[in-house]
Amino acid sequence: MAENKKIVSIEDKIPELKRYRKKKLIRHLTILVGFFAVLILVTLYFLSPFSKVNEIYVSGNRQLTENEVRQATGLDNTDFIVAVNNQKIKKKLEKQELIKKATVEKKRTSKLKN
Repeated sequence: MAENKKIVSIEDKIPELKRYRKKKLIRHLTILVGFFAVLILVTLYFLSPFSKVNEIYVSGNRQLTENEVRQATGLDNTDFIVAVNNQKIKKKLEKQELIKKATVEKKRTSKLKN
């Protein structure tokens, strides 16, 4: 007699439990996919040229050449734009005897203005 009985899972008996588990699974998958998508986008940003210092504009200088000012900043094309500290660069520039006042601004994604 035991052989004729069907084994019925609890999910078949309670359809609400099945729906709840499915919602929970979808929510967890959405969170995981979102997390990995953000991680991939951040990685792609740092691999792209948008994350590097691309151009440095120098204006208002009369006694130094643009190249001398650029060299005084200590930046080159391999530096990340998000790692550039405006205050440190400003202090480096103002240590020069011929520079009275300096301002450093980030323009768009990969440009610096001195």
